[in-house]
Amino acid sequence: MASPRTRTPLTEADLGDAVLAVAAEHGLAAATIRNVAAHLGVSIGAVQHHFPTKDALYISAFTALVDRVAERIDTVGHDTETALEDILVELLPIDSRRRAEARVMIEFSALATRSPELAAIQERTLGRIQAGLRDALRARGVAAPGLRAAALLAMVDGLALHWSSTTGTYPQEALDSVLRDQLALILN
Repeated sequence: MASPRTRTPLTEADLGDAVLAVAAEHGLAAATIRNVAAHLGVSIGAVQHHFPTKDALYISAFTALVDRVAERIDTVGHDTETALEDILVELLPIDSRRRAEARVMIEFSALATRSPELAAIQERTLGRIQAGLRDALRARGVAAPGLRAAALLAMVDGLALHWSSTTGTYPQEALDSVLRDQLALILN
């Protein structure tokens, strides 16, 4: 549990970060209003003031997570030689930040199969990422850039899922190797 907060007002960004921290360490099911409040060292009422339900908290946290990833992807120059790899690397669990994000993203994606609100966030996110990949492929003169973008995104999502659900099957070198191999196939 975190130490009690000073008088700094609690923000939605604080809450989103707390949900992601609790979920990355203990799983999304543990990111309850009670546990998020304990993580922040605030009362349950302080969390409920912003988010009266766990669903509302999850919608905000999922939005914050996908926005964080999408903002990093948006900073990649889509017409550069390395843009495709740079975009895709942001989605691979190759460092502690991206591993935590991948675990939580997978759990949110599973919940999206039963939540129209989370599904809408997921759909917007996938569309935004595919658009970036499509633009980078188009800049490289690749035929059928939309189809190739969907294939690359599915490959990276599959690698993240397999990495998250196994122990040691996909070390960073393997993730990097598969990514480079698939890019070579698409670009040649």
